[in-house]
Amino acid sequence: MDFPYFKGLPVYNSDAMAQIISCCKGIEMKVLSSLPCIACEIIDVLDFEFGFAYIYKHGGKKIYMSNCREKLPMEIQNETPEILFRRLEKLIAGSGHIEIPSPWGVFASLRKFL
Repeated sequence: MDFPYFKGLPVYNSDAMAQIISCCKGIEMKVLSSLPCIACEIIDVLDFEFGFAYIYKHGGKKIYMSNCREKLPMEIQNETPEILFRRLEKLIAGSGHIEIPSPWGVFASLRKFL
């Protein structure tokens, strides 16, 4: 069961999310600099709309990333373009894992900025 109200970010196809995205356009660099590093990379590659949707779906997960994109879980592999994989690969912790920031954390950062 999905509880969208407890994820922090508004549902990614809602009017509230559309308003957040429209506020971010035009001041992209300032917004990106206020977000967690990994969220910034995701949004920089995918743009705000698809980046927020990606974080909404996969945020809060710890993902094992080897040097081979095909070893990612299929759901994430299908939604992670090669360029994003290569950029995230540079941020991998010593354990080989990367943590996608939670939607709540991303929204809290946005709220402080906007």
